[in-house]
Parts: sequence; C-alpha cells; structure tokens
Amino acid sequence: MPWPSLSDYNEAVQNPRHNFSDPELQGGTVRTNPLGLPIPISGGFATVYQVQAGARIWAVRCFQREISDQQQRYVAISRHLAAARLPYTVGFTYLPQGIRVRGEWYPVLKMEWVSGDPLNAYVEKNLRNPGVLLKLANQFLAMVTMLQQAHVAHGDLQRGNILVSNGNLKLIDYDGMYVPALAGFRSHETGHRNYQHPKRDASHFGIYLDNFSSWVIYLSIVALSIDPCLWQKAKAGEEKLLFCKDDFEKPQASTILTLLANHTNPRLQGLASLFASALYAEPPLVPTIHTAQFGVPELTQPGASSPAADWLKDHLKVCSSPTAAPVALPAQASTDNIGWVLDFVSPPQTHKHFGGHLGYPRLSLLTFLAAVTAVFVFHIPLLYALCLVAATATIVAVTLFACYRSDPTVAEKMALLSELKQSMTARAEIDRALAAIDEQIAALRADYNETREKLGQERIALQRKAQQELNEVKVELSNTLRSIDLALQELDTQIHRVRADMTARTGGLQQQILELDQAEAIEISNSIRAAQQQFVADYLRSCRISGNNIPGIGPTLVARLASWGYATAADINWGVTNVPGIGASKAASLMRWRQDVERRAIGAMPQSLTPAQMNTIQAKYSTKRMQLQQSITSIIQTAQQQEQALRTQHAFRRQQLEEARCNAQTRAQQRSQAIAGRYQQASAALTEREAQASAQLAGELKKIEADAARARRRTFEANWRIAKVRRSLEPYRRISFLGYIQQAVGITRKPS
Repeated sequence: MPWPSLSDYNEAVQNPRHNFSDPELQGGTVRTNPLGLPIPISGGFATVYQVQAGARIWAVRCFQREISDQQQRYVAISRHLAAARLPYTVGFTYLPQGIRVRGEWYPVLKMEWVSGDPLNAYVEKNLRNPGVLLKLANQFLAMVTMLQQAHVAHGDLQRGNILVSNGNLKLIDYDGMYVPALAGFRSHETGHRNYQHPKRDASHFGIYLDNFSSWVIYLSIVALSIDPCLWQKAKAGEEKLLFCKDDFEKPQASTILTLLANHTNPRLQGLASLFASALYAEPPLVPTIHTAQFGVPELTQPGASSPAADWLKDHLKVCSSPTAAPVALPAQASTDNIGWVLDFVSPPQTHKHFGGHLGYPRLSLLTFLAAVTAVFVFHIPLLYALCLVAATATIVAVTLFACYRSDPTVAEKMALLSELKQSMTARAEIDRALAAIDEQIAALRADYNETREKLGQERIALQRKAQQELNEVKVELSNTLRSIDLALQELDTQIHRVRADMTARTGGLQQQILELDQAEAIEISNSIRAAQQQFVADYLRSCRISGNNIPGIGPTLVARLASWGYATAADINWGVTNVPGIGASKAASLMRWRQDVERRAIGAMPQSLTPAQMNTIQAKYSTKRMQLQQSITSIIQTAQQQEQALRTQHAFRRQQLEEARCNAQTRAQQRSQAIAGRYQQASAALTEREAQASAQLAGELKKIEADAARARRRTFEANWRIAKVRRSLEPYRRISFLGYIQQAVGITRKPS
C-alpha cells in the first residue's frame, strides 16, 4: 500500500469531520490560504497542518513514510517527557489511526501548537542587541543542560525546531528524540546537515546526539553577540546560523572558522578553538557544552586523567568562585558545570597588580633626575653632560628592567607567556605532524590510485584481447557455417528445380480447371436466365385481354383490339394507340395491366434449373475437369518420386554436412569457453591484486589514522592549554614595562 502524498493529505484534511478520528480534531478547522486550500508545513519526515479546535490550536503531523516502530518510539518518548516535566517541550498524543486517506487509516501526531519565532529569525531580529543574544545563549545553555540531566536528546537541534515564544525556548519535532527506553534502537534520521556532526549516521543514537549541534548553536549565538557583522560574512539566514556542512567537513578551508580563530576577541578565539577540536572527535565522544570533557573512552576509567581533564577541574574551581558572573538558570539546572563557558564569554572581574617593592625603581629614577639636575645646576659642558645623562639613563633603565623582571607578578606573566609559547609550539608541531600524515595519506592514496589505474588498463587490455580472440572464433565459425549452408543449398537446388517444374506444369492445369469452372458457371447462369425469360413470355401470352376486367376497355374495344392483333398481354405495347377508339388514357390502362401481369410472372418465374438440366451441363464439364485433375495428380506424384530419389541420393552428403556443422559449433563453443576461462583466471588475478592493494592501503591507513587520532587528541589538549593560558593572561593585560615605570613614578592608570 503506497504511503499518502502531499496532495492526498491536502485533500483529506479539508474534510476533518469525516477523515479525523480524534473528536476534538473532527470539530476543528484547518488553516487555509486565501484560495481556501490547506497550508502544509513540510519537513523531511512529516507534513504539519494547523487545526483550530475551539479555543485551542493543534499541530497535526502527518507522516511522509512508514516507520515500523513509530508507535513504540512515541509511547516511550511521551512517558519519559511526562515524567521529566521539562519546560521546553509540549504535550502530544500519537494516534495510530488518526487520518483517513483514500479509505485507509494512517497515524498522525497531535501536538500543541507553539507560536513563536524560529531561532534564526529571532537571532537576526536582535543582531544589534548583544544583551538579548547573550540572554538567549544563557537560556539555550540552561536548556541543553536540563535535557542532559533528564537523559533526553532531541536529535535534531536546529533553527526550525527551536522556537522563541514569549521570551522562552520551546522545542518541537520529536521524531528523532532519544530517551533511555529507546537504547539499542537506530536513528530514523540524521538531523539538519548544517547542525550535525559530519560523521553522524543512523547507527548513532544516544544521549550524546545533541552535543555537537549544541556547540554549533551556542557558539553562533555568542559570536554574533560579540560581532554581529559575522552574520553577513557567513551569509547566514534561512538554512544556517554561522556554520554549514562544508565547514565541518573541510575545517581548514572554512572561512567562518578562520574568522573566529583570528578574531580580535580572545574569548571568542578560545571557544572557536575548542569547537574546531570537536570536528576531529567521533560523534559519541563530542563533549557536552556544559562540561566540554573531550577525550577518549579510557579517560573515564578510574584514575585516568589528561591535561584537558585536569585543566577542566582546575578551571571549574576558578569559575565557581564568588567573583564569577552569576547566571540565571532554572532550579533544576546546576551552574557548576557551565561556569567555564560563561567565563569564556564574560570579561575578567579582577586585574593583576605589581607585587614587588618599588624602593629601588624609585631610587633609580631619582638618581636619573639628580643627574639631569646637576647638568643644569653646575653648567657641565655639553659633551660631558650628554655622557653623564646617557650613562645614568642606561644604569637606570637596566636597574628598572631588572626590577621589573624580578617582580613576582611579571614572573607569573612571563611564565604564562612561556607556557603559551610552548603550547603553541607544541600545537604547531602537531599541526605539522597532521600535515605530514595528510601528505602520507595522500601519497598512499595516489599510489593506490596509480595501482588501480594500471590494473584497470591491464583489465581493459585483457578484455580487448579476449574479445579479439572470441571475434576470431566467431568469424571462423561463421565462414564454416556459410560454406556448409552453400553446400546444402547446392543439394537443395535440384529438389527446387523438380518442385519448380511441378509447380509450373500443375499451375497451367489448375488454370484450365478454373477456366472450366468459370465456363460452367456462365452456362448455368445463361440457361437460368433463358428459362426465366421464356417463362415470363409464356405467362404473358397465356393472359388474354378478353378474360380480364381492364378499366376503360369494354367488349367492343376488346374485339377491336383482337382484330388489330392485340389479344394477350404479350401483344400490348404503345402501338395500341393506332387502334380506333384507344386513346392515350386507355393505352396507359392497358400498359399498366401488362406491367401487373409481368410483375406476377417475374415473381413466379423459376430461380434454378431442373435437375435434368443441371446434370446435362455438369456432365459436359466434369469429364474435362477429371482429366485435368488426373494430370495434376500424376505430375505431383512424379515430382514427389523424383524429390524422394534426390533426397535418398543426397542423404549421406547432407548427414556429413550437418555433422560438420555440429562439430564446428562444438569446437567454437569449446574455444570460446577456453578463452573465457583464461580471461576469468586473469581477471580474478587482477581482482586479487586490486584487493591486496586495497587491503594494504586499508591496513596502512588504519595505522596512520590511529596516529592521526592521537595527534588530534593532542591538538585538542594543546587547544585546551592555549585557551587556559590565554584566559589566565587576561588579568595581566596591565602588567607591562611601561605600566611598571608609570607605577614607580606614581601615575595612576584608569581602569580599562
């Protein structure tokens, strides 16, 4: 049974009372356009119609394809959401027999209608309002946190499935949702391509489904709150926020990832570097955005740790300090896990200050001032004055720089800068290693492709050679069969001559028989016609004028007509007008009487000859026909005897030729099979060589991919360290040599 099309659903929903099984929907009205036609909202999995039922508005989801375990999934989702009581989901009811289409019942999902702006429209509307966007980012962070705590994964977080309704977030479209009761199932969809991990497929179905898309959405909102110009640069809009599928599949060539990585805002750089690392992880290993614990499965074992995990613990302690920016979250959501993210997008609340004693720096500056004063007080010559000032300035500068470098706060900053340099050097080395691995993979694939091309050329040459040999066999067989056919045709030529002579001779005799048949038919027809004419004439002569009552013809005129020779109907003609007393009127009356008599005669005349007449005529022709038929029979018998004699005479030769035909065909078939066998063996050898090359490539790639995976994990760890150090360096922005001199002089810097 084919699943209903969009036009089928459009037709069915126009009659809700008849085609909906739900009593509330039966009394509802489907939203229509100005032409009175339903307005469907089509997606990849279902078509949605808005139904107004009294004071309530429902979304009716009509499915576009059949899912065998659909009801089981929705029952599990409904039960779990009812128990979780999340503020971001809406109630729904799965109706197995929800809508009647073409006389058959199909399931629908009856869901509360949510009015609001899709996420992308709300973001675009508030591009110039960073406060609103940051609030939206916090709300989104709280939502994904609560979903994780409730063990729920939406499965398709994207701009169209997240609505902003009255300032609150609402989720719609639960077709791909995961709840614990569905563990072990496969996913029926893989989500919107611009929001999902590039490696996600139907086998990925678990609590981790939303991790990657959460990063995509959160980073996009935060980035736009910092730099709204990114919206135009990324060509965002209907299908995406900032990122698209190509950015995930080819991060090195991604314009938006490059823009974020090189952005002037260090916090945005940090978030972008962490997100870029997620592209190298398998979908189940992408961390949740509120913990961001990238790593490998062994890190979850007791006692296992990594630089990333260690830093995360350290960073979470910092973020939970009283100075961290508070976040308004629902009571069910904890801020302990999401503080590190907010720390990235919030400015630091404290600034570092120089911690060393300023006695020596100030004494050095006073010494320099005293030297300058002495020059003017004692009128020291210019040359000596310059030398004195230069020497004093050098000593003071060295002393100040030594004091600056010995300051503990400066030492902390220099240590962090050294750590940042080491981390960036390590990441550069890893990047070079990855580039080398990519080159190695490219070289392996190039060698494999070259091998495949050579094997393909060998296969083509082998096919051509085999085809050439087969063609030679076919040509040889065709020539042999043609010569045999010519010999058989030569044997048949004599038989054809006998048959041709027989056909020619019997044809003439058959023509004579036809002529006799025609002559006989003509004579019979003429005899019948003569008999009929004679009958009519005799009938007319037998009908006398005197014995009939003819209008206008009395006895006197009858006697007068008889005297003039008009006694019977056969005598009547227009010449009767010569008889005295017979005018045109009486002549016409006589002629009508004659015609009546003639019609009676024609109606009574015979339609065939008498048996005696027929026998006489047939006897006349039957003898001649019999003679001709006997001649034909004799000719045919003679020809058959001659043909049989020729067949007997040529039987042995014909048998030899037929045996030669069978032998030629058998030899050709054997040779063809031998050629095909040789080709199959050679082709199998080529296939085996290609399989070996493929297996060798797969083995080498597996080893290289293992190295690449380790390098990518190291890349992530380096990114973590760099992000940590950069964040740690932000309170040291005022720590500089110029700032040290200003502090030594007593200049107070305005807070930035």
